[in-house]
Amino acid sequence: YNKANNIEKVTVITAVPLSDSLKEKLISKLEKEYSKKIVPEYKVQQEILGGIIIRTENSQTDASVRARLDAIKAQICDN
Repeated sequence: YNKANNIEKVTVITAVPLSDSLKEKLISKLEKEYSKKIVPEYKVQQEILGGIIIRTENSQTDASVRARLDAIKAQICDN
C-alpha cells in the first residue's frame, strides 16, 4: 500500500522532544528529499545526547552526538 501510494514511514529519534514547528520543517525537508509523503514516528532516547537519527525502511542517517563521540573514540583508540 505504502509503495503504491508513494508513502515512506520514517522513525525520527532525538534526545529531547521536537517542537511542532521543528517537526513540520523536518517533515517538509524529508518529503522534498525522498519525493514521497512522509509518515513520521517520533521517539525520544536521551542516550543519544543530542542530534537526530532518521530511520527509513532501507536506510539510517545517524547525526547524533553519541555517534560522533563513538567515532572520535575509535580514532583515538586505533592510534
